[in-house]
Amino acid sequence: MATSGNRVTSHESCSPGAWRNCCIDFGGDFAGWLVSRNPANRGGAGIGWGGGATGHPKEPSIEPDRRQVQVKPLYDRYQRDIELHLWEPINRFWAECYEACKAASKQRASNQAENRRLFQQKIYMPWKVRQVEEMQRLQAAALHHKTTDCHIRKRWKTAKRFLYGPRGPWYT
Repeated sequence: MATSGNRVTSHESCSPGAWRNCCIDFGGDFAGWLVSRNPANRGGAGIGWGGGATGHPKEPSIEPDRRQVQVKPLYDRYQRDIELHLWEPINRFWAECYEACKAASKQRASNQAENRRLFQQKIYMPWKVRQVEEMQRLQAAALHHKTTDCHIRKRWKTAKRFLYGPRGPWYT
């Protein structure tokens, strides 16, 4: 087997340059590792590469006899253990999580209501009272300005009539 950089260029069971047709190159960290697609070249049965359910070359394939003999009983025992020993603790755990979530949600809602009440009491209501007082002050100042302006105009009109009238000193 010869390597060039990160790629393997040949394999014992392949003709030179034709390794892509019969071997899988893992590349990257697995540079130089080739797994033959032919089970005879892999050295025995068991878990290998290629020939899975879809026939994709990089899909692991498990021979049916190994699956039936070794994996299926382990799977059945695992499922039985889960059903006997884990379902109740898992259900209890999720029920406790649900109850804790409901309690936390209720606590959060009560905290929000309390904070809203304090905000209105300490900030919003004094601001509202101050806003009303300020509007009243501005309206009173505008009314005073208008009254003073009216009084000054009235006095000027009277003075003008006296000074420019037919008997006034500035009559021309």
